[in-house]
Amino acid sequence: MSPAAKILGLTAACVACCALPSLGVVLAAVGLTGLGSAAFGWSVGLGAGALVLAALLFMRRRAASRACAKSAVEPGCGCS
Repeated sequence: MSPAAKILGLTAACVACCALPSLGVVLAAVGLTGLGSAAFGWSVGLGAGALVLAALLFMRRRAASRACAKSAVEPGCGCS
């Protein structure tokens, strides 16, 4: 038997013996990676929504302050 065949046979035996116990670890890692990706996706979506909401509130306050500045001489401009 040649040395290459011995190494190939030993490698095949090692893979066959260790494949089943390693499969559980690989599947757990794949599951946790998917869970992490889903959580990252939710956090990106929520962060983008919060950013849009903050921008809309800021724009609303600026529009109200402009309206108040234009009618500052009139009573009841709505400023607080």
